Amino acid sequence: MKFRKIIITFIIMMLITTISPHQYMNTSYGYSSSDNDPTNFYSWANSYLGTDKAYYVKSTDEIKFVSRGIMDSSAYYRWGTEGYQVRVRLDNGKVLWTIIPFGHKGFIEKEEISGKYIYTLKRLKWKSGSNSLMSTLKKEFVDTGKITQSELNTVGLGDIRFDAVFVLKLDGRDQGYLRSNGTISGNLYLTDGRYKSPPYVYDSNAIKFNNAVPRLTSVDKKQGSNGYTGMRGSAPWSSNSKKSMADRMDISVVTDSTDNNPPNLWYSPNSKGWTNQDVTVTIRASDDYGVDNVSYRYYKSGYNSGYKRGNNGTKVTFYSEGIWRITGTAKDYSGHSTSKTSGYYKIDKTDPGGTFSPNSSSWRNSNLTVNFNPSDSGGSGVYRWRYKVYKNGSWGNYSSYINGDTSKNITLSTEGKNRIYVAVYDNAGNSKGLYSGHYYIDKTSPEHYSHSITGERYRKGNDYWIRPNESVKYKMRGYDSLSGIRYSYGRFTSSGVDSRSQHDWNNSSTHNNHFMKSNYLEFVSANETYESGSHKEIEWTIKPKNYSSNYEKDYDAQYYYRDNAGNNVGYTDTGMNLRVDGSRPYHLSDEIIGARYIDENNYWVRQSDKLKIRVKGQDDRSGLKLTYLSLNNHKNRAYTYWEGNYSEYVKDSSDFSIPSGRVIDGNGAAKEYEFDVNVNTSQDIDSNVKYLYKDNVDYYTYDYANNNKWENTNKIIKVDNTKPSGTYSPTSLNWTNSNQTISFNPSDSRSGVQKWRYRLSSDDGNNYGSWSSWIIGDTTSNISLESEGTWKIQAEVIDNVGLSNIVTSGTYEIDQSLPEHISHSITGHRYKNSNDYWVQPNDTIKYKLRGYDKDSGIWISYARLYADGVDARSKHNWSNTSTHNDYFKTSLYIDFDSAIETYESSGYREVEWTIKTKENSTDNEKDYDMQYYYIDYADNHLGYGSTGMNLRIDNTKPDIHISQTEGILLPTDEIQLNASDNRSGVKKIQYKWLKTSSKQTDFTDFTTHSGGNNINKPSHGEGYYLHVIATDNVGISRYNVYGEYNNYEIYLKNYRITDMVNHQDYGYIYPIPKDDLFVYYKAGYYVTFRIDAIGDPQEVIAEMDINSIPDGNIKMKIVEDDGVWTTWEGEYYSDVNTSEGSMISTDITAYKDSIIYNYNSHELWDGEILKIKGNAIKDTKINRTN
Repeated sequence: MKFRKIIITFIIMMLITTISPHQYMNTSYGYSSSDNDPTNFYSWANSYLGTDKAYYVKSTDEIKFVSRGIMDSSAYYRWGTEGYQVRVRLDNGKVLWTIIPFGHKGFIEKEEISGKYIYTLKRLKWKSGSNSLMSTLKKEFVDTGKITQSELNTVGLGDIRFDAVFVLKLDGRDQGYLRSNGTISGNLYLTDGRYKSPPYVYDSNAIKFNNAVPRLTSVDKKQGSNGYTGMRGSAPWSSNSKKSMADRMDISVVTDSTDNNPPNLWYSPNSKGWTNQDVTVTIRASDDYGVDNVSYRYYKSGYNSGYKRGNNGTKVTFYSEGIWRITGTAKDYSGHSTSKTSGYYKIDKTDPGGTFSPNSSSWRNSNLTVNFNPSDSGGSGVYRWRYKVYKNGSWGNYSSYINGDTSKNITLSTEGKNRIYVAVYDNAGNSKGLYSGHYYIDKTSPEHYSHSITGERYRKGNDYWIRPNESVKYKMRGYDSLSGIRYSYGRFTSSGVDSRSQHDWNNSSTHNNHFMKSNYLEFVSANETYESGSHKEIEWTIKPKNYSSNYEKDYDAQYYYRDNAGNNVGYTDTGMNLRVDGSRPYHLSDEIIGARYIDENNYWVRQSDKLKIRVKGQDDRSGLKLTYLSLNNHKNRAYTYWEGNYSEYVKDSSDFSIPSGRVIDGNGAAKEYEFDVNVNTSQDIDSNVKYLYKDNVDYYTYDYANNNKWENTNKIIKVDNTKPSGTYSPTSLNWTNSNQTISFNPSDSRSGVQKWRYRLSSDDGNNYGSWSSWIIGDTTSNISLESEGTWKIQAEVIDNVGLSNIVTSGTYEIDQSLPEHISHSITGHRYKNSNDYWVQPNDTIKYKLRGYDKDSGIWISYARLYADGVDARSKHNWSNTSTHNDYFKTSLYIDFDSAIETYESSGYREVEWTIKTKENSTDNEKDYDMQYYYIDYADNHLGYGSTGMNLRIDNTKPDIHISQTEGILLPTDEIQLNASDNRSGVKKIQYKWLKTSSKQTDFTDFTTHSGGNNINKPSHGEGYYLHVIATDNVGISRYNVYGEYNNYEIYLKNYRITDMVNHQDYGYIYPIPKDDLFVYYKAGYYVTFRIDAIGDPQEVIAEMDINSIPDGNIKMKIVEDDGVWTTWEGEYYSDVNTSEGSMISTDITAYKDSIIYNYNSHELWDGEILKIKGNAIKDTKINRTN
């Protein structure tokens, strides 16, 4: 059923004021007047969809759930964090309602009235004083439609009793009607399920509300005989559609009138004949002025309900069997009453029955008669019955009906399983189907289905071989399609032997009745191994025994069966024979074929050889099953099945393999087999050869202790994979320069030396000479080596299994030649002049020596520097590290800092020394002869020999030679510059004119001079210095500065006074007196003065001063010219009246183009000063001077 909505009515049963609504609301609601005290007011549950509101339940309250839907008949409880959780579920499992009450659980009662279900939750307990125990009532339900008034009436909820303080809420209806026998007073609460309205007070005049929303818009009231009997009014409400309130509330009033008639009372239906269904009776009452109440009771034999309070429409349902009646009384509001008793309501819910006699039967081989007797205990009695018979899987047709409770005999005659079904009907409509037990009939004997023997050691055809005192399993499977096999019998017979046993299938699964015994064969046990349908299989354990000397018997196996109905089949031969073998196999002969060398019982082979080993054995009873071969202490084993395959079944070692074989003689009891043996091992091993036989009952050859025994053939396979060898004495020889004699001793650790020979190589084994003749056995011989070379000896040795080996000696090195000097070089020098290699003190050079030795090779290389008073030596050992340097003879002048190997190939070896010349204050400048020395590994020596190279030391600066170290440079002057060096020689001369005497550090713009020639002079001017650097070939330089130099283009010199002449008498020339400061001169005389000039000046001017006062210029003239120098002359006349003591000075200047040369300033001299000592009048003579 699909539910749309469930409407739930909650009722609080308090008998204070009775209110009978003419129209019932869908849901009644309640709310506590205090949020924190649930005992202060009755609590009602809120069923408004989607709400989640806290409510409280007071002790002894009942909450009823009314629904059309079917819910479970009980609730379940579990303890939660705040109380028990009560769940009411629909029959489809959906949770309808969940209540979380308080500390103690309640329980659920269910009542069904006219298809409606009322669930009452009772005895909810409240823990007072703890607000934390408040619980939430949650809803999860679907809509089933609204519960109508008539539906509520039918379930007996017509009168809803409230306290005088009550809550009314309308749900979707326009009007509500309330009626009371007395005055309605107290507080009226309106609620929408979430909000609590303020209290509204009703008084004797009207229904009033304390505020405007909601309020009554109109009121009608009537006065009855008992006061106000009703009221009517209407009020608007909020338009919120989510509130489950009506748009308006109407309260109606009904007036009273006089009532003189009792009410009417009747039952619908008034009676009911026999039925097997519940019977529901509606109690009806009517009255012109209203029925106040109805009381009633119902009863049957042995039960009386007592009076109950009801109303018009109360329903009473009879659920249980019996003959029921109802007695009721209706009262109106005037106190009138009517009582009435109904007719009979007959209910029989018990099914009829019956008995079979006999009820069942086990297997039998005759027909069977069964009697059936019907019965009924519910009260209505048997109406009729009929039957049908089940035969081997299918039911037959029904018989005709037999009326009443008459019994009848039913005959069964069909083989197999039979059964009877009876259908019985009573007079109340109840029926019952009854089955009898089973009845079994079998008239057919059992059959033999199969047989087998397992656990035998060997089977050939129908012969099953076994050892004495061992067991086999003998299976027999029989078949009986009806009653089944009851007994299975086994039997074994032989000459003088008959042994039998029985198994009862109704006994235990291991039942074994060995009722006929024998000393030769025993039925040890039995065990059921198969039972399905009509098949039954028994398995016996059979054990033949070695009772006497002739225990090797051959037995026939037989079977016998009896079924549960007594049918038999037996004894019958199965065709299987159980044969006993108690004898072991034995050995006849063996043989090994294919050995390389046989030494008594030793068969010599080597790797990859193939042998054939034959063994022959015999068994006189069940025959040989296996022939085994074992090698290498059982690490390699193989066998052949004489009736099956071949197998190399043990390969614990790869030394041998036994991959195949073949039959040599397979007829009769004696059988010979040949095994193929491959020798795989690369090791030297000795393998015994063993055999073992196994017959078809798994007897092996055995020793006296009855252990399986591998028999030894006393033949040994000896594997020789070790090549022969030999030893040389001495085994090798390092380089020597003498002839040698070597001995060789051949040997073989396994099969022995057969013969040997040798050959020689003098080039380290690259080429050998021809072989010597063979030497038989292991004889030792001497071999001579008589010339130089790198000798090796090869001896070819062959042992007795044909293995050969060439034994190569070590190297015997003979070298009788001296080493050779190949080349030499010096690098790192500063200057090379032919074979002279010039360096400075503290310089480092590289000195390479390359030697050659074609045989033993150079062992030690020596370097030597030899000079006057110096002998420095170092050696390099080629057997040491590549940087070995043994400076074994030292010097104050030379250091051998290091050595390194720089070349080694095909006998050539080159080493390079790093040599440093040291500065010594006593004598630095040495000239060294560079020498070499070699020793080879055969102790041949070469040296000391001169390389022809000389290492020369230069520690002296060169000398500088210059023609003029300072002074005036005239245009005709030249300066010659040269240098010399008495060691390495001058490499270059550099010079530069500078106007400073400070030495320079940057020489990039110095002029290189070849030496011995004139150098370029500086530009014309004064204050020049000549900077000269002379460098020799080892880089030692001398730096000198010369000057100062003045270089002139025109130049004056030798200013002089030549004559003093009286102007009145030119014939007299007076001497010119002089002292340290002055030339004395008489006034009035002529003075002649000259000066020499070079550079061809254009004019020379003499400026005259008297007492520092200019006295005119004299232009001088050339009086002499020798092509280089010119002499210029001038005359001066002083006035005769010049005062004595006056001083006359001359300032001479030469001019050429723009060049001016002032003699006085360049000579730093004022010229010759004339001082007047007299005049021309006086005849004073002075001696003439220049």
